[in-house]
Amino acid sequence: MDKKELLEQLKSTDHDKIRDAILHLENCNDLDVVRAIVDTILHVKSKKVLTAGLETLLNCANKEAVAKEAIALIFSKSPKIRHAGITIIVSCGEVAIEIVKEKLLCSDDFNIRKHALDILKDIKTEKSLELISSLLKDENPNVKYSAVEFLMEFTQFKDKVVEILLDFIKNEKFDSLYGATSIASTIIYGHFFDKRFIPLLRKKLENISDEHIKHWIYKILIYLGDEDIIPEAKENAKKIDMLNVIENDITIAKLA
Repeated sequence: MDKKELLEQLKSTDHDKIRDAILHLENCNDLDVVRAIVDTILHVKSKKVLTAGLETLLNCANKEAVAKEAIALIFSKSPKIRHAGITIIVSCGEVAIEIVKEKLLCSDDFNIRKHALDILKDIKTEKSLELISSLLKDENPNVKYSAVEFLMEFTQFKDKVVEILLDFIKNEKFDSLYGATSIASTIIYGHFFDKRFIPLLRKKLENISDEHIKHWIYKILIYLGDEDIIPEAKENAKKIDMLNVIENDITIAKLA
């Protein structure tokens, strides 16, 4: 069958025929074909259709068209379709970045902004890092601290990430445990061990009363090699029954 006949077959009520048509459209890289496949994925509730659509769009050579059209999948109510959309857009690489910026980053829906982060973290370019850092000021904590955690994915731009984190910590209030754990995880597991964090974090400790939040700041300082903070960290840990944890951190940090 030619392209016209295959596109017509996408309107069938037989899911097997729709799947077969999508798979046979694999070498058709025209925008209208890409759009038709995306529309079919959205409107035909079928696992086999979704699987065929995913395979065909991943193999499509017209990455710009795929990225532009697959954005619609991110707005689906179906988690499986959204996940497929993320996978497809990531496969488009750098050509998808501006489309993600335009269509997702400015959405009023924080879930859509979060999906933008899911895409950008896997494209891993300096531009995607820049866009992720722009969400460090997001009003929604899920978006904001996901952006912090995703900085770990950019160790190839270590110096730039450190500068981003330094600026972020200067303005961070450290008023939530979620935020403190996200920052600690990023610095520790991303191995962003820059001594300039030490005075900033010590200053933050002066204005924090929550022992659990302080625990995570002490943890960062220990991994940064701030041995003078250890007695204070242990005293705080005793108050929240976490002394064994902080002692374990001290041991690991010395081996790192």
